[in-house]
Amino acid sequence: MYSYDADSAAFIKRAQGLTASDCARAGAAVGAAFGRGRVGVACRSDEYSRACADAVCAGLRVSGVNAWSFGASFESQLSFLVPFSSLNAGVFVCAGEGTVSIFGENGLSVSAALGRKAADFMETDLSPAPSCGRLFDMSAMGMLYRDELMRHVPYGVADCAILSSDPTISALINDCMRTTSNERALTLRINRRGTSLSAYTEKTGVVPFVKLIALCGMYELESGRDISVPYDSSRGATAGRLIAISLPRRTARTMSHAVSQRASSGRAMHCSPRRSSPVF
Repeated sequence: MYSYDADSAAFIKRAQGLTASDCARAGAAVGAAFGRGRVGVACRSDEYSRACADAVCAGLRVSGVNAWSFGASFESQLSFLVPFSSLNAGVFVCAGEGTVSIFGENGLSVSAALGRKAADFMETDLSPAPSCGRLFDMSAMGMLYRDELMRHVPYGVADCAILSSDPTISALINDCMRTTSNERALTLRINRRGTSLSAYTEKTGVVPFVKLIALCGMYELESGRDISVPYDSSRGATAGRLIAISLPRRTARTMSHAVSQRASSGRAMHCSPRRSSPVF
């Protein structure tokens, strides 16, 4: 039995690990749910995840959808590459955790309804499409993600240490910020998915992810840039309330209401009429 988890964007979650059959069915289910276009596929760097990602690509192609294979990556990188490449969806495979996750065309998690639709197709015997989709090797596009991070370095703090349980992430961010993971005044810890981080200084102690979201959201809005939250996201409503604490009262009231309303309505949320800021 398969079900969609809106918080993790996973519609396969198997404690005993993934099988080739699971992954091929997942690809076919995503292809059937979207029914058109191009879908990006990425995975963790281990060989097991790579093999499972190949099976997802095969399922997509049999459903008539073109598969863009980004190769070894992490979730936040895929979330950037999907909208950057104007793809219809993205699928991330993590064999070690037994998960296959799905992302929409904006790089955020899909609506609960679409996630459940894909999960339902996992239980259905699907017929092959009249024509097979094509496979494209897009592994070189990871450099575009690095270039985008480099472009945003002026927005951040360069004098800090970057730590992550995924050495690929820590190496990438340290390289972009031209620093090393030695003792620094500020330490950032990034999770292995690249989707969450905490900050630490001796003066403040640990600053959790949700507070950092509020601070970054306030900065982006005051700078005239948009912010986005996933579909059906309770975290989006929480972030809106936290941002509201730091904004002027009238602006805060409008922002908190907008974030809460759109997060609960199942729509991607943009809070400023000015230009958008790329998703990291």
